[in-house]
Amino acid sequence: MQLFPVVILGQLNYLKCDILKVKILNDSIENLSQNIVNDFLMTFDQECKNNAEYSEWSNETLFLLLARKPDLFLQGIQNSKGIDRKCIISEIENPIKDIDLIKIYTELKRVKMQSEFKESVCHALKTAAKKENLIIKE
Repeated sequence: MQLFPVVILGQLNYLKCDILKVKILNDSIENLSQNIVNDFLMTFDQECKNNAEYSEWSNETLFLLLARKPDLFLQGIQNSKGIDRKCIISEIENPIKDIDLIKIYTELKRVKMQSEFKESVCHALKTAAKKENLIIKE
């Protein structure tokens, strides 16, 4: 398994493609902290596409996070520097497993936060739904 060290200005070192961070989030899904979410989101990187185990599990976990704790997801994206937002949008546009995209979209829209990234995620969910011949209505 390849791990890619990354130094974020003024922050701790994070490892891209770190499957341990994926496991921690999965194990803590009922009792998540913002730090666990932020650590998980920091693992996403284009280089991780070469790591099949990480790619599949992180994709599933991302959708689990979106379904269960969309507020923590958005706060993590909003408040953390160094997160590869383009990579995360790409993951949302391409779910690996069958996911209830309409439910996730509805939960995300309920979060009382206005941000450009929230709208990007909503658009990515619509793109994923379209690929499955589903239509997400406002």
